[in-house]
Amino acid sequence: MPNTKYLPTDYDEYVELARLTKKDYALPLLNRFAFRYRLAESFEGMIAPDIGRTLLGYNVITKVFLAYTAYEAIVKASRRLYVRSVMTHDLNTIFDINLASRLRQNEKLVSYLVSNTQDKGLINKLNLSFNGSTSDVLCIAYALRNIFAHGDVTATSVGTETKGKRKDFTDLANTLLDYCDDTFTLCLRKL
Repeated sequence: MPNTKYLPTDYDEYVELARLTKKDYALPLLNRFAFRYRLAESFEGMIAPDIGRTLLGYNVITKVFLAYTAYEAIVKASRRLYVRSVMTHDLNTIFDINLASRLRQNEKLVSYLVSNTQDKGLINKLNLSFNGSTSDVLCIAYALRNIFAHGDVTATSVGTETKGKRKDFTDLANTLLDYCDDTFTLCLRKL
């Protein structure tokens, strides 16, 4: 059995349920999620000695990216198990008033995401979040993940230059991971 450090809260219960369930079609999805979650949860940074302080920015963006891959995996599993509260990955929302407020103060992030996102529906969600109409932070993580995965973002272009701003990115990743952990528990009820 793998080391349960950094795995979802109810992972041990999952292992027991996995032995008993007839819904074995969901097990590969839940396994993939658990280990993506563990990677995102335990990620502390990359080692690249010649990069300098910019690496601190890339580290927090990478953590958001890894958390989002865990999010995508748990959404697939929960949709397969018909968890009612979970929609497709692009339609879910995660509301966090405090974090949304802090992220909207990062003018570089706001400007960069809105001007470099291609999906019109996502741009609309970003504008609603950034103008204070909603406190959805998932759309910010989604846009950041897309731009990062396609190689279009640099650490400085999204405002990671201060410790406080980097903490906001880490908090964004942790908010996604909290959602994932809670959703994993909901999936177990369907096994």
